[in-house]
Amino acid sequence: IHSQQVSQFSATHRQGPVYEVAWTPEPLTERRLYSCAGDGSILEFDPSKHTKPPVNINSYLTSAALDGEVESQANSQNSSDQAKAKLFPKRTAFVWKPSGDLFAIGNADGSIEIVHLPSWRVVCTFIDHRKLINRLRWNPITSTTDVMDTSFEDGGLSSSVSEWLASASDDNTVHIYDTSGLVATASESESTDKLRSERCIGVLRGHTQSVTALAWS
Repeated sequence: IHSQQVSQFSATHRQGPVYEVAWTPEPLTERRLYSCAGDGSILEFDPSKHTKPPVNINSYLTSAALDGEVESQANSQNSSDQAKAKLFPKRTAFVWKPSGDLFAIGNADGSIEIVHLPSWRVVCTFIDHRKLINRLRWNPITSTTDVMDTSFEDGGLSSSVSEWLASASDDNTVHIYDTSGLVATASESESTDKLRSERCIGVLRGHTQSVTALAWS
């Protein structure tokens, strides 16, 4: 923020507008920039190596599915080849959980994948929406309108609904999901990449056209 130097990345998305841009949350030590665009991909940029090609996160998901884990330092060319080896839905949205241990991906087919970090393992997939996902937002760790408790290990205040994830879709609805326990589930040895629609705890209706934005109070 205080630097006068401007970094320009050597490669970007192939086509279409950019829908979402976000940095890794503060709990993570390695700073990376992520973006999602009309070409259906989510790319990871390393600001310390702005001449290095970005990494398609599908390569991380492929490696995690094949090996159970992914190397943090991936070769960008190999990552691209791996991503092509498996068919993924078109990516349309993403959001980091503020704690940095979960990453939600919204897709053009209406599905939402919940990814555990740093393993990049898909631990849950929601299929309640019927159309493209426009926005995803996790409830903040702290909120002025929520009931507060002191459940965090560091003794700080945390929202009682900080595990809730909201999704906005072209099907004119907003869905609310409870992702409690998914981090613990990710540590289990057995596969947890299942369709977990029972985690949808609420649906907001009323819009007559696509819901393109949302925010928690």
